[in-house]
Amino acid sequence: MITESTVPIAVIGFSSAASPLEPAWPSTHRALLPVAGKPLVVHLVEQLARGGIRHLRIVGSIQQWAVRQRLGDGSEWGATVRYSDLHDADLRTQTLLEHGHCLYFHGDNLHVGDFSAFQAAGRAYTIDPAARTELSAYWRLGPTGAARYSIAAATGSSYIHDPMMTVRSYHAANLDAALFSSSSLLLPGRNVRPGVAIDWDSQLAPDVFLGENIVIGKHCRLDRRVRLDARCVLGNGVVIGRDSHLRNVSVLPNTYIGAGTRLRDAVVTPQGIFALDGKFLPTPDHAVIGRARGNQEHRTGIPSERLSVLEMDSRLTA
Repeated sequence: MITESTVPIAVIGFSSAASPLEPAWPSTHRALLPVAGKPLVVHLVEQLARGGIRHLRIVGSIQQWAVRQRLGDGSEWGATVRYSDLHDADLRTQTLLEHGHCLYFHGDNLHVGDFSAFQAAGRAYTIDPAARTELSAYWRLGPTGAARYSIAAATGSSYIHDPMMTVRSYHAANLDAALFSSSSLLLPGRNVRPGVAIDWDSQLAPDVFLGENIVIGKHCRLDRRVRLDARCVLGNGVVIGRDSHLRNVSVLPNTYIGAGTRLRDAVVTPQGIFALDGKFLPTPDHAVIGRARGNQEHRTGIPSERLSVLEMDSRLTA
């Protein structure tokens, strides 16, 4: 039985690295990058809550307000989310001193594993905390030697997917998550057939062709004779015009792709196209690539433009 003193507490921090999709994506905060239809940090909170870890602390950062706009108080997931002015190491230390243990996660990485395993009692071993700052771990504070305290990691399995530093790694993570490679991710929708999943409220013309490894988000619309050959992930709210042909492509939420467009090996945003090597091609004609609709973050997962303006203002005044 978990008592108040042993309730798992997770501290969520963030990398200082910029988004690989900067500046085309409205938010430069990597924790809000949509992966398989949800921001990375939302995937993490869902995983923690379903694993019984519902007491979460968010570290202070210049981007914290953007995460706060999305997570709120955590009640959406039956969790309690609190926000701190302290940064990573300071908040971890404070949590350890107050509660004797905590979990630490990067909110802008894709985590895979059975989080409920962290609740189980297990043998602890002393480690160098500096060597573990980039990993998920169950931290526990206990007396040892003259220093009186050490940090130890309990047994439990978890690892971090590629840290999404490049466009190629983001595309790979998007495909891996969307194609149900991990049972720890909660991905709504229905499997039309093995390797093809479509979320609710999406409309496909009768003659749309879907190849292998295709995932389509919610509120999407695909017109006549659209072809998705293989390895395509469409974010929420995507609209594709007739006779378009895509292969090995991730399409971010609320993107419009005009009729007759051919795309391959790319990440498509409302502002233009990223090749997988990171080169960005702005689209001069918004009838070819553009925004499908106004921002509706609660429905489609795209950060609000208003938040992006605030983020820029906060950087200028910091």
